[in-house]
This record gives sequence, structure tokens and C-alpha cells, in this order.
Amino acid sequence: MKYYYVYEMRALSFYQIFLLFIFYSFVGWICEVAYCSISQRRFVNRGFLYGPICPIYGCGAIIIFSFLMPLSDNLILLFFASMILTTILEYFTSWVMEKLFATKWWDYSNYKFNIHGRVCLLNSVLFGIMGIVAVHFVHPFVLSWLYKIDGFWTKFLALSLLGIFLVDLFFTLRSLVNFKLYLKRFEAFIQGLIMRVEKEEWIIEVHDNIEEFVKKIKEKLSHHNGETNALVLQHNEKLKNEIDRTLEKFLEKRKSYNRFLNKFPDLKSKKYTKSLEHIKSLSKK
Repeated sequence: MKYYYVYEMRALSFYQIFLLFIFYSFVGWICEVAYCSISQRRFVNRGFLYGPICPIYGCGAIIIFSFLMPLSDNLILLFFASMILTTILEYFTSWVMEKLFATKWWDYSNYKFNIHGRVCLLNSVLFGIMGIVAVHFVHPFVLSWLYKIDGFWTKFLALSLLGIFLVDLFFTLRSLVNFKLYLKRFEAFIQGLIMRVEKEEWIIEVHDNIEEFVKKIKEKLSHHNGETNALVLQHNEKLKNEIDRTLEKFLEKRKSYNRFLNKFPDLKSKKYTKSLEHIKSLSKK
């Protein structure tokens, strides 16, 4: 009897399936960290969550083991089926994340044969290979160990990890929502500055660099001639101090979101393009 008939997913309990989800999410995190760290020649801690897991890999593994185990004898079908299912999952995840948080967390636009920058052929091929490796080598070994765990400890371990996972997910989602609001407020701050000096010719050339932009505004506010009265000078001085305080608050708050910027250097936003580019440029300094 083939092992995929013995180890059918529907024969597993919820607790066993959740442990598989966590395990493959952790394995996926290791693969992501290794791949990105090698390509960028520095340690890159990938993943949205605080913990060392990438849930999209866990979901992909569960989908493959739920539907593709009967194809294990046909490596070609297994490869293409794994590639297609995981590519759909990655595309859908990217689309949902962009709609919810107004940001595009990864972008493969520079890769050949990509679809809207959300998925690319290279990654899809790698996912197909990983599907074969998982089905034929990793999963049978993992299941053999999973079945050795006593029912009580399986339930205890699964519930404990579920609690940790839900707490991590809650704080991550809250941070993502706050990050979206942060971008929105920073965009409003930039637009407010532009409106104050929109008639100045230099605004077109300068406002792509927030530091140079603010510096130029302050220089304009400091400029006066013999006809400038004391009230105008006082108003301009208050305005400069207000700009400094507001910008400093944004720069300080940015530290809370450095983990997103470091983990996803290709992060983009159609809605808050200016604010995100300014924040990313400042984070490199």
C-alpha cells in the first residue's frame, strides 16, 4: 500500500494538522532567511510575524499534502501541480495584503516571466521542486515522528503553539494597521508642506527628498527683507519649529516599523508612494 494512502490528511486530527502547519511554516522561514541572506550577503529575518515562521509555507504544505499525494508516483504531474497551487497561493496572498494594508510587500517586476510582480517563474519552479522534496522525503519522515507523539502531548503542544501563534498574529496585524495609518499621516504631512509652498518653482525638483525639502522650506521661511514685519518673522519661526517637531515625531515612530522595511526592501505602495519612499530613504541613514 502506498504511503499516501496510509498517511491521508483526513486521517489526521486538527492538532496534528496544526503541528504540521507550524513545522512547515518554520521550515519555510528557514528557506526564506537562507535564500534572502545569501543573495543580499547579510542576515535577513524574513516573515511578517515576530516569531520564526512564514505561514504561507505552512498553508502551501497543507494544500499540497491534502490534494497532491495521489500524484506522488508521477514526478512531472506532482511538480507542475505543486508549482501551480503554490503560485496561486502566493499571488492571492500578495493581492490580499495589498488590498488590506495598501502596500505591496514583495515585487518580482524585475524578474523575467512575472505576473503583476506578485509571482515569477523562478519562484514557481522552486516551489515545484520543494513540493517533490516534501512529498517524497520530508513529509513521510515528519509523519513518522508525529505519530509517535502521545495524543495528550500532541494536543497540549498544538494548543500551546496555537496560543502563541494567535498572540503573534494579533500584534503583527495591529502593527500592520498602524503602519498603514503611519504612511497615511506622513503622506498628509508631506502634502501639507507642499501646499504651503506650492507656488515656489523649486518645489518640483526638491520634494522627492524629504530632508532637502524641509531644509528648503525652512530657508524660505527664514528669508526676509526690510519690509518683513516682526509678526511675520515670529509666525515663520513658530512654523519652522512646528515642522521640526512633527518631522522628529515621524522619524522616531519610524523605528517601530524598521522590521518591515528591513525584511521587505521591495515594499511599495501605490496609495502612499511619496511617504514610503521618504521613510525607506531615511531608514538607510
